[in-house]
Amino acid sequence: MEHKPKKAPNVLLLSTIVLVLMMLSALPMVTVSGSGEADTVDKHQRAPLNSDNRDYIKDPSPTSYGYIPPPMDLSHLRSIPVHNQLQAGSLPGAFDWRDLGKVTPVKNQRPCGTCWIFGTIAAIESRVMVVEGTEYDFSEQNTLCCTDPSWVYLNDFFSDRCSAGGWDWIAIDVLTKKGTRLESCDPYDAATISTATCNDTCTPIKRITGYRLVANSPDEITAVKEAIYNYGPVSMAYCHDNAHMYPGNIYYWPDCSVGANHLVCIVGWDDTIAHPDGGGYGAWIVKNSWGTDWGNDGYFYFCYGSANMQEVASYRYEDYNPNETVYYWDEAGIVTATGWPDSSSAWMASVFTAQQSGTLTSVDFWTTSNNAQYELYVYDGSFGSQLASQSGNCSEFGYYSIPLDDPIAMTAGQQFTVAVKMTTPGYDYPLPIEAQKLDWVD
Repeated sequence: MEHKPKKAPNVLLLSTIVLVLMMLSALPMVTVSGSGEADTVDKHQRAPLNSDNRDYIKDPSPTSYGYIPPPMDLSHLRSIPVHNQLQAGSLPGAFDWRDLGKVTPVKNQRPCGTCWIFGTIAAIESRVMVVEGTEYDFSEQNTLCCTDPSWVYLNDFFSDRCSAGGWDWIAIDVLTKKGTRLESCDPYDAATISTATCNDTCTPIKRITGYRLVANSPDEITAVKEAIYNYGPVSMAYCHDNAHMYPGNIYYWPDCSVGANHLVCIVGWDDTIAHPDGGGYGAWIVKNSWGTDWGNDGYFYFCYGSANMQEVASYRYEDYNPNETVYYWDEAGIVTATGWPDSSSAWMASVFTAQQSGTLTSVDFWTTSNNAQYELYVYDGSFGSQLASQSGNCSEFGYYSIPLDDPIAMTAGQQFTVAVKMTTPGYDYPLPIEAQKLDWVD
């Protein structure tokens, strides 16, 4: 793959494996088995693929609002709970970020199937309001048009972006590398969205530094409440079918086994909302992206336990620094995972060359499971003298930016190596990888 650093004067950021004044990505790197012994390629194994993604790619649903289930099977997360979550009793029975003025206006994705960007951007806009009290209108069109063409296996993605669809990891891959841009610079236009090029003239505002998959099941109610209450609105995927919308804009579909087809933003909850047909109580307050003439001014109630709710995510960010450079080898971001049989530990590493003098301040990477543990090392040259080491934990599946305890000065032309040992207890695929083509795609 081509090494593609962004030009910048003083900072080196490494993405998916290293981040800050240099930035790396933790995708395909040199891999070593959990024992520390170099392993042959034919011994490692790729994680199971998501059957919902397979079914969609082979036979796209006639009713799709833009969300496609990701290629990686995340079912293991349901049996590996996140450590140290709050108890339900410590959370209020009702909470709504709109009451605190931390939710941006409802938008309209129509007629395109671009919910996967709108739901993600909605949560990010609210996160910024929660942290800063500042309202931004970020561009969905820019995120879509700047998506890397490595996602070649998506049906007609680059000939018909309007209806091709995607999932939030794709949007996050763009926003970790290029940052958010303003709607006023690159407005949403369904008529041009399939032909427009990436508008890099727009000034980046915020760069995403964290993606946390807080829940992947409709039963993880407390985890979702905790994320909303502590961090702000979250994005969420589910299966939408108008037949399950009841009076009062209440959506209720218990025991749904159909794959998700829509992505939205949850801004709060209300435990007193009655489920239709005597099914119980409690609902999420959801911001949709179908305009204010839909639902209750663009919102609806989504009953707990409904519609195969999954992929609930919250976000972290920083101000975009034009003096930072992101270094990475992966183009597509995380697609799936790999590892060795009967081992929850493995190594990944990449060798980079500094394109300008600066300071290496962070390492970024994706984790593949909950409660992941990392050991991070930086070496001079290709596995030369050790320059830094540190370790830590990552509670939730997601994307992490790890600041180095002691930033490292680099000179232009200096080669350096970043290596990370990942351990994912209970899951034998600790390494995030990209893949150009999946086994079930012709």
